[in-house]
Amino acid sequence: MADTSLMALALEAYQHLLPELKQKANTKASSGEAEPWNMTPLMRLPTVGQVLYSIKPVPYQSILIGACEDGLPFLLDLAQPASGPVLVTGDARCGKTRQLKVMVESALRLASPREIQIGVVTAHPEEWADLFDPYQGVKHSLGIYPWNHDSLSSLINSLAGLVEDRFTGRRNGPMVLLIIEDLSQVETLETSDQMTFHWLLENGAQVGVWPVASALAGQATSLPYWVDVFRTRLFGRIASPEVARQLAIYPDLEAGQLMAGSEFCTRLDNAWMSYWVPESGD
Repeated sequence: MADTSLMALALEAYQHLLPELKQKANTKASSGEAEPWNMTPLMRLPTVGQVLYSIKPVPYQSILIGACEDGLPFLLDLAQPASGPVLVTGDARCGKTRQLKVMVESALRLASPREIQIGVVTAHPEEWADLFDPYQGVKHSLGIYPWNHDSLSSLINSLAGLVEDRFTGRRNGPMVLLIIEDLSQVETLETSDQMTFHWLLENGAQVGVWPVASALAGQATSLPYWVDVFRTRLFGRIASPEVARQLAIYPDLEAGQLMAGSEFCTRLDNAWMSYWVPESGD
């Protein structure tokens, strides 16, 4: 039976391996054999199902972000809009897409289609189709929208209209989780759609339309107009201290020490907190 103490032991064991894993990874990287993120851990992290099971019942209108070092789940409360839209950033292969998928998977597990609807904007729709198969999450799905497809303009304007209606009390309905993979692609949109999209990012979370976007750290620094909207930021490994400093908002972010692919950190209660992104599944 999974519980918080067993989860903490599993994470502690994983952490004991990290110095050796990072040393081997960096040695191989410096010799040109492999990049640090290609190291395969000797044991697996807990799954999404195991982490959620450890705190049943999960607080209403929450989704999973990761597992803290003490084994407790790290949750995002969708009923508290103060944290605003969420940015997931880091170097290539730091685990950004994995982080996004964990949030979607947990939403599918925790809420009915009447409670949450999920839309995905991505350049790789084939990588997301499995989350919305006909036997599981299709009723939760607002659709998967390629960046280069005309249907994305309709989605942006539809969600902006929903936000406006909710501000005026004309419409209620389920929470909306809008996953935006590779925020840099937003500049390929028509100017009018960019303006509407920016307004949606600024205001959506206040009425239950939650944007969660990913961006390469090196590209995010050149997108201040877009990135400044995101006050909640989840950081994967960032090798460059200067890039990390530009994105951190708060001082002393040490993102270069994170284990690429599974370890992230964020600012919580005036301090940096690291956490683990679980494996998919039960």
